[in-house]
Amino acid sequence: MILDGQKYTIQLHDTAGQEEYDKIRQQFYKRADCFLLCYSIDNRVSFENASTKWIPEIKTNPPVPIVLLGTKLDNRKGKNNEVSTGEGDRLKRAINANSFVECSAKDYRNVELAIEEGVRACLMGVPEPEPEDSWACCKDALRCF
Repeated sequence: MILDGQKYTIQLHDTAGQEEYDKIRQQFYKRADCFLLCYSIDNRVSFENASTKWIPEIKTNPPVPIVLLGTKLDNRKGKNNEVSTGEGDRLKRAINANSFVECSAKDYRNVELAIEEGVRACLMGVPEPEPEDSWACCKDALRCF
């Protein structure tokens, strides 16, 4: 891939989510330069697993950049169980991911952007966590006046 005039070689590993692959996944995690953490926007359980299953598993290894990907964008039809863009963006901040992209392999929407964000994340490294509400400590004090 060429990004900003520079050529990069990319190797992707799709680590299956089934239990029988747990030990194999750990071997891939140890050599990872970046995680593309995927959930399906039309499957709320998939979204919840990103933070309750996959992030804790990833965090057992040295920190590496994370790009959060909402997949199956072509399936967004306004159903109640769909994950909104706002929810994905909030999860991105909560897990301190480098970036968040919604994409569709079916119609190739934002697929190249997702890979580009992965390369950029590798180059940038793990971001500093966004500060909590910096005025939170002062809000309690201001209530006293």
